[in-house]
Amino acid sequence: FISGSGYTGTWSVPLPWLDYQDYITRLVCEPGITDLGTIYEPFSNLKEVYLADTVVRVRTTFSGASKLEYVDFSKNLKEIWNGAFSGCPLTRISALPNSITTIENGAFSNSAFEHITLPTKLEVIPDALFSGNGNLKSVTLGPNVKQIGLGQTEGPFYCCYSLTSINFPEGLEVIEKHAFGQCTSLT
Repeated sequence: FISGSGYTGTWSVPLPWLDYQDYITRLVCEPGITDLGTIYEPFSNLKEVYLADTVVRVRTTFSGASKLEYVDFSKNLKEIWNGAFSGCPLTRISALPNSITTIENGAFSNSAFEHITLPTKLEVIPDALFSGNGNLKSVTLGPNVKQIGLGQTEGPFYCCYSLTSINFPEGLEVIEKHAFGQCTSLT
């Protein structure tokens, strides 16, 4: 359990739980925490994360948690930072809440879920968001998405080989050149 209030801070070695990290498979963020900080040493056996509804921001907290399979998101989450879940083999996630206004580059790169519905308030789909997710089959974009990709060579859906279905909202203005690079199943 992570308990307390407000911002958890940025953690680096030596971590208070370092001696126990091999035994931590489930993390529950209790009410009161609003902002999960960056962790510079990934949880080696973490499989599930449950975020209290007080959490509004997730920084690069779980990047590299190589066994993380499930996240239950806060219903009030507003921001997911760059690489927050990068390298996590997420096979299941709860619905991304519509309260999210910002998801940064690579937040879910190399994950493994098959379907995702993006929040309705999200306007920009950043680069490398789902890059390397070879299992991703379908994406439902929110009605306010104006731009897909930011112009980098590794677009939001780079190497999503199984992607076959994506909807484009009426107000979409920009699809960057590399947004769907190596999406070989998309026609």
